[in-house]
Amino acid sequence: MKVLKMDLYRAFLNIKFLGLVITTAVLWYLNTRRFAGEDDILSIFFAAVGRSTITYILLVVCGAVYGLSICEDFQDNEIRNILCRSKLKNYILSKVTVCMVGAITAYFLGSMCYLLFEFTRYPLVIHNSMVVENLKELTTFHILLPEHVLEFIILQILMNGICCGCMAVIALGLSPYLRDGFLVLCTPPVLFFILLFISSTLLKLSTDTESIFWIIMTTVPCGNFIIRIILYTAAFYCISCFLLYRGIRRYEYE
Repeated sequence: MKVLKMDLYRAFLNIKFLGLVITTAVLWYLNTRRFAGEDDILSIFFAAVGRSTITYILLVVCGAVYGLSICEDFQDNEIRNILCRSKLKNYILSKVTVCMVGAITAYFLGSMCYLLFEFTRYPLVIHNSMVVENLKELTTFHILLPEHVLEFIILQILMNGICCGCMAVIALGLSPYLRDGFLVLCTPPVLFFILLFISSTLLKLSTDTESIFWIIMTTVPCGNFIIRIILYTAAFYCISCFLLYRGIRRYEYE
């Protein structure tokens, strides 16, 4: 618990976290300006999802919350002092957990700040919106529409945040091998595009890495969708733990 508390403190109680949340909100704003002619927030939001490189820049931003923590611990061999006071297993689980939660939280809070700003300029959804009718035909979560539009948007934000978290923990897992902050920060978008290329081009899967996290364009039953997200997230979490274990063990033998 002491290791986890220390990591939570390092990740959240600093000006960097606040800056990353604000950066996320600003990037959302910049990403949606070309859709400013839409009538409501719902239309702007889903027009912008997945349609800009700024979306992928957010993978870097959210990964920066705690993705560099291993690199920081490797500086001046500080990791040796830390591991003298705690078990390697606890150290790894704490790092991966806080990295995942930090990336999701930064994305979620930044996106919600952006939505609050848009509420001052647009209605959530206009009456008799055709966008609502179109979305109801494209999503298995049609039960949320039109009465729970805000919850529908928040669910997509959460899915995007989980995607950022999955990419961030893999970057964290690779950091003992890379040992360079810039390369670690570049890993999430590079990894995302590699997985996207493999799933959509090479394997030609009907559901690629990007669309796995979309609540639109899916006919998968709600329960199956949630289970798939849990399994996908758990896989990335475990892979990160494995990479960290091997990387730190290798470092100890050097």
